[in-house]
This record gives sequence, structure tokens and C-alpha cells, in this order.
Amino acid sequence: MGGYTAHWMLHQWVRDGPLPRQVSLSRRLRFLKPLADMSAGAGWLYFSLALVYVILGGIRALESVTESLGHFTVAAVWLLAGGYRILFTRKWGQRATELYNETLTEQASQGDTPE
Repeated sequence: MGGYTAHWMLHQWVRDGPLPRQVSLSRRLRFLKPLADMSAGAGWLYFSLALVYVILGGIRALESVTESLGHFTVAAVWLLAGGYRILFTRKWGQRATELYNETLTEQASQGDTPE
């Protein structure tokens, strides 16, 4: 199975889709591990960093508007990254953790060792 197709099927699975039996167990584990480890705390840290860059941009805007654009751009990137992380963990974080634990149990029942 191709990489894109497997990746798409795994994303659908986390978002309440069917179990992708065509995707290997080890690949499912590698996909789920970072999602299960994701926390909203980092998202709030990203928001804090965005606030710092907004303040820096505001201070820089007093001198020159063009010099402040870089700070506002970085702030926007931090806001997007933080927002994504917080929304993902609130909506699908628990499911990703449950799927990861179920997949580990399935792997153990088959007698495989984690990679």
C-alpha cells in the first residue's frame, strides 16, 4: 500500500473512521505514538510565544512598521501551531491515546515486540 493512502487511512481512523487493516501494525504504532504523546500544554506555550512576538512587534512598530512585520509573521505562525495542537488534543487526543494502547495490546497478543 502506498504511503499517502496509508497515511490518509490512518488519519481517518483517528477521526472515528474504520480500522485500516491493510496498514501494518508497526506502521499504525509509529503513526499513533506522536499523536498519543501530544499535549495541549505545548499549545499554550506556543500561544505565550506568540504573545511575546506580538509585544516585540508592537514595540518595533513604534520605530518602523516594516521592521515589525517579521515579528507579527512569527507570532502568526506560533498562533497557528498552538491553535492546531490545542484543538487536536481536545478533539482527538483521547482517541489517539486509546487507539495507541489498543494497538500495543494487539501487538502484544500477536507476540510481536515493539520496535
